[in-house]
Amino acid sequence: MSPLARRFAVPLLVAFLACAWTYQALGGFGPAQGSRGGGGPPAAPPSLPRHQHGYSAPQAATNAVYGYGLLGAGTVTQSSATRITDDKGTGQVGRTAASSGGVAGVVWSSMARLDTLPHVLIRFAIEQTTSVRAFVGLASNGTSGPSSVASSAVFNTTDELVPTRNVGLYFSAALEHTNWHWIEDAGTAAFVDTGVAPAANKVYFLEIQVLSATSIVLTLRDEDFVSLATRTVTASLASTDVFSLVLGVEATSASARGVVFYGASLSLENTRP
Repeated sequence: MSPLARRFAVPLLVAFLACAWTYQALGGFGPAQGSRGGGGPPAAPPSLPRHQHGYSAPQAATNAVYGYGLLGAGTVTQSSATRITDDKGTGQVGRTAASSGGVAGVVWSSMARLDTLPHVLIRFAIEQTTSVRAFVGLASNGTSGPSSVASSAVFNTTDELVPTRNVGLYFSAALEHTNWHWIEDAGTAAFVDTGVAPAANKVYFLEIQVLSATSIVLTLRDEDFVSLATRTVTASLASTDVFSLVLGVEATSASARGVVFYGASLSLENTRP
């Protein structure tokens, strides 16, 4: 081989191999469809993204809650309401009537089945920690979630929510709670102390990550998003249960009680169960 040939042989070989690799990656060098080589049909295109999202926030200049995407608008129950804007952000305040048994809060109705693996984050505060019951979490009657706080977060004397399946965060002055409690309710409520005492008007985040019907990770965070407590719930819920997101309080004396909603987000990790 002449010196000139040797000079160009390696670069030409490298260029040829690069072109061959690119052609192969694009689908070349395979048997023709229909040939005896059995190339078969072309590969299916990549599947669509499995994640779907939504968010909700106080509606500007009104005592309402709007939604976008999966969450939709929240249904507000309240005797009186106001909006606040402070160093914590803009919040929708819902207050009960000044009577025992009055309720206030927001519900995002029948937002997801459990087997879509919802991942929820909600930012909230409660105005009082005396003569009050509070619930933040997912609630279901099985085939549907509750449509309002009045039909869902009505706490009875045994401190169980009216829906038969619930998971989330709970506080009851009637039970002499001094801390927030995790609630795991697949028919009979079970309370687990978080070790975190609630504070009036303190902003919290509750994160709910459903990994399966028997593995739900709950995390309570402060306003700086620092984890305060976490628990993996293993209650035997049904994967086909349809849940609503509920943020609610109930007055247990003749005094108004309030809850503040700052915002919420939802993603479904599996939209084709």
